[in-house]
Amino acid sequence: MQSTQLGMTFLEFLIASLMLATFSGVVAMVMEFTLRFLGDAEKAAGNGILIDHAEAQLSMDRLIKVLSQPGISKDEIVGNMVAKCTKNPAVEWGNVDVLPIPEIYPPLGYQFCLGTTSVIEDDWSVLLDDGKPGIYILQALPEGSVDPSRLPVRRLFCRPRPFC
Repeated sequence: MQSTQLGMTFLEFLIASLMLATFSGVVAMVMEFTLRFLGDAEKAAGNGILIDHAEAQLSMDRLIKVLSQPGISKDEIVGNMVAKCTKNPAVEWGNVDVLPIPEIYPPLGYQFCLGTTSVIEDDWSVLLDDGKPGIYILQALPEGSVDPSRLPVRRLFCRPRPFC
């Protein structure tokens, strides 16, 4: 005998409806949970983390071009800039007569910090031929705590540039 019914029974309809409601509820909960973290991270960041990092990289490129010049002595860098964080390098690191740093600013909520590594440069005024260059680290660090919306940006650079 062949069945002539072409639709679902009420029990099949009820099970399918419950499965759809359960799936929709799980999707809604996962999206709400995910957007809670992503929404907070994007609201806390000034322009968003990708734009902040791109701006930091561009500003660091400009700052490294100045700091890696051979006319700047190691004493000026180590004495005036290392381990000092600043939001305005032109004012706090720059000396108009000796080291003219242009107006370069980190992204909103960040500050620039300069540090040394274990590879320290020689004094170029004494050892012009056999001196070795130094490796420095320039960082754009968040002013507050580090969280997913504010991550540090780091760049290594060698100075003086002609000897790297």
